[in-house]
Amino acid sequence: MLRAVSVACAAVLAFLTLSMAASSHAVAAPLTHQGSGAGHTLPASGGQNGSWAPLNDPKAAVGTWPSRIAANGDVVGMYYDKTYNAHGFVLRNGNWMTLDDPQANPPPGVLLGTFAFAESSNGDVAGYFNTRNYEAHAFVLHNGTYNNFEVKGSWNTWAFDMNDQGTVVGTCTRNATYYGFVKTATTTTVFGYPGADETQALGVNNNGAVVGYYFLHGVQHGFLDNGGKFSAINYPHALWTVASGVADNGDVTGYYSDGAVTHGFVLHAGSYAQLDAQGAAETMPAGITSAGKVVGSDYSGHTWNGFMYSP
Repeated sequence: MLRAVSVACAAVLAFLTLSMAASSHAVAAPLTHQGSGAGHTLPASGGQNGSWAPLNDPKAAVGTWPSRIAANGDVVGMYYDKTYNAHGFVLRNGNWMTLDDPQANPPPGVLLGTFAFAESSNGDVAGYFNTRNYEAHAFVLHNGTYNNFEVKGSWNTWAFDMNDQGTVVGTCTRNATYYGFVKTATTTTVFGYPGADETQALGVNNNGAVVGYYFLHGVQHGFLDNGGKFSAINYPHALWTVASGVADNGDVTGYYSDGAVTHGFVLHAGSYAQLDAQGAAETMPAGITSAGKVVGSDYSGHTWNGFMYSP
């Protein structure tokens, strides 16, 4: 459970160096790119040529983790209060609205609570909450009502994203192993990356493409599941890679480690670009739009701060 909780904080999806030089690499085996991707280019100079805006919930005492930008411009995410309990939020027209599932009852001071991750075009919000015994249960907030659910046969269920069709993706545990799941209005599919030791699904777009990460022989790799066709996502020369969000045009964002520092990245039309928040020690993007806007969190050495990057 602790690994999934850390993903929630970072991938928001919880876990650079200030690279002023461009860091764009060709992919050895280019992934299929959906659409033209017109309207933006890859971040240049590690993202320093774009604009960065802070996104910090005023009620946050420990940190803020934005996870997605909705179609209407809302930003969804979570923050920790001074007791280290988690609360979801929706940032709408400059107003920060707190979300707390009424069944959330986490032990105090253990970085658990209510986590919001995505908002669909009709205003529904997906996320998960923790109970007193540390269990995780997913929810979809619809018209003010928290509709909680679990993947059948699973001990824990974490919802990490939802598209405009109401398809929810996330992670569940079965027999102490992590699997991804895709939940539609009529079916729930549990899956693992082929041959992987464990899999976590973190993002979905309106075309049904799913991203996340998997472990194979102790090494962490990102992945894209495009209609049942799996492709690995590995930032060149990275120690490990996580793919945390996917836009409707097929662009992917996430983060990777070079062995010393965690950097953000954007994968666009088969090319990678590094994305580092200025002045931060770690950068962990979570969500991306087809216009190239990215939200996520960065670590300043004192606390986690939310950000929005615009190319």
